[in-house]
Amino acid sequence: MAKTILFVCTGNTCRSPMAAVLANDYLKKWGFKGQAFSAGLGAVPNLPAAKQAQKIMAEWGLDLSKHRSRALNEELWQKADLVLTMTQAQKEYLQQLAVDKKVFLFKEYAQGENKDVGDPFGGSEEVYRACAQELAEGMPKIIKRFRGEDCENCTGG
Repeated sequence: MAKTILFVCTGNTCRSPMAAVLANDYLKKWGFKGQAFSAGLGAVPNLPAAKQAQKIMAEWGLDLSKHRSRALNEELWQKADLVLTMTQAQKEYLQQLAVDKKVFLFKEYAQGENKDVGDPFGGSEEVYRACAQELAEGMPKIIKRFRGEDCENCTGG
């Protein structure tokens, strides 16, 4: 059975959709049977990804045009083998709902850092680009760690 990673942010229109499309790209490139998906703790259902997020991902050869926001629910929670949040507050909230070792802060899992991934919502294209770059830098380590590989010197290749 393929393993799954759930990326969680607030509205599910910026950070978590970009993280999921990046993760799925690595999973495919590296031939790993798995899937990444996303949800938001305060998501309004069925909104498209932010235009800036769609544009930047398209520049990188990735497609967010079909993404529609969704709120985190029990079905998505149960489906996930690993849950990565964008902020410490989101992580703490999810840990209060269900004691589960599979919840980590994105940067904690990627780099061992207790730092949030800033929310680009409402920001300029450059703010979105910086967020996307931040996610992309951590993704190789996340995928390799998820696969059970030693990540002392993980790189994007």
